Amino acid sequence: MALPETSGVKSDAEPRLWENCRVSENAPRTQRSVRGMIGAMLVLLLIIGLFVAARSFTRDNQEVPPTPVDYLAAVALAQDLGIAVLYPVDLPTDWVVTSVTVPRTVEQPWELGLLTEEGRFIALRQVSGSQPALVRAELGVQAQIVAPVNLPEAEVTGWRRVQSPDESGLVAPRPGGAVLIYGTADQVALEFLAQTLTTTPLSAS
Repeated sequence: MALPETSGVKSDAEPRLWENCRVSENAPRTQRSVRGMIGAMLVLLLIIGLFVAARSFTRDNQEVPPTPVDYLAAVALAQDLGIAVLYPVDLPTDWVVTSVTVPRTVEQPWELGLLTEEGRFIALRQVSGSQPALVRAELGVQAQIVAPVNLPEAEVTGWRRVQSPDESGLVAPRPGGAVLIYGTADQVALEFLAQTLTTTPLSAS
């Protein structure tokens, strides 16, 4: 009696076992690929973060040029209100007026803020109070009014030097008040500004 042929069954089963073996061998290879992609993404994110940080540092350290203020327009406004404010007739080309405070009455202060060519700050403050009170208010209680300063070309007379721990200054009397020039600029710059100050009406200049 002839036995039934079973070779067909064997031939079907063996390829399936071989395919299963190939799938199991590819699994570790797939895991390595996923880990590699994750690593590449982390490196890319790190590079982007460093680039953004570098851009931010560069932007923060860029020098912003000061914005000039039309202080003569402010002088004209104060003069229209009948207030005789002191202002510089002429300034060096590289000096910039960066701020101004216009009084609405004679009791309110007149202020100018300037930067010199070296970037040093100078402030001018004209008030209706006394010289000692003005100096203490702006430069502190340790500031002292000391020796007179001879400025023959200055319209304003009676200038005296002011000493303080942090800044130097000049102070002078004004009708009904006082004017103070102070800042981080050197004494030469302060005296130069003092000699350019005037109350001449702009309409007459």
